[in-house]
Amino acid sequence: MTYQDNFTATQELIAEISRNGLEYMPELIRIIVNAAMKEERQK
Repeated sequence: MTYQDNFTATQELIAEISRNGLEYMPELIRIIVNAAMKEERQK
C-alpha cells in the first residue's frame, strides 16, 4: 500500500466548516472516511 500525503480540502468543505464550525465535524469525518475507503477499493 502506498501512502499519499498530498490530500487537500476542497473549497466546499472549507466553506461548510466556516459556516457550521464544529457542528459540521461528524459530516466531515463521514466524508473523509468514505473517501479513504473508496481510494482503498481502487487499489
